[in-house]
Amino acid sequence: MAFDKTGTLTKGELTLSGIYPVSVGEERLLQVAASLSQYSTHPISKVVVEKARKRGIRLLNIENFRTVPGKGVVAEVGGELYVMGSEGLLKEYGIRLSAEHLSKIEHVGTTAAVASRNEVLGILDFEDGVRPEAADVIRELKKRGFKTVMLTGDCSKGGREDRW
Repeated sequence: MAFDKTGTLTKGELTLSGIYPVSVGEERLLQVAASLSQYSTHPISKVVVEKARKRGIRLLNIENFRTVPGKGVVAEVGGELYVMGSEGLLKEYGIRLSAEHLSKIEHVGTTAAVASRNEVLGILDFEDGVRPEAADVIRELKKRGFKTVMLTGDCSKGGREDRW
């Protein structure tokens, strides 16, 4: 039996669970991320913008905004290209996350990196709380002989079985 993780096994309520600055401070990282996110309708973008607004962080003017479906967003700030999204999206723009960057993450959810062409600004981690009944349902199905699988776009840690 296959389950879509988001909204089925989880609450469908993303939270920004970690802010990991790399080359800038936390406020600047959140400012750039929220600025890149302000025209996106993706749930991750909405969470980032809301967090910045709650902290009173002023959003920057952006140009040439575009969404890359399933990967993230790209825009220019002050004429400089910025990218926010998956490691794969950053690679498309010639930006590499080092082992040091990746080691900053001990996440169980979805991760978005924020970078310019010249540097990785930081990494944001998002989590969606597990529905209280999810583990019991999965356990009962397994007890009855069903094989269960979870469909998720998260990293492998985000979909790890011990959460269920």
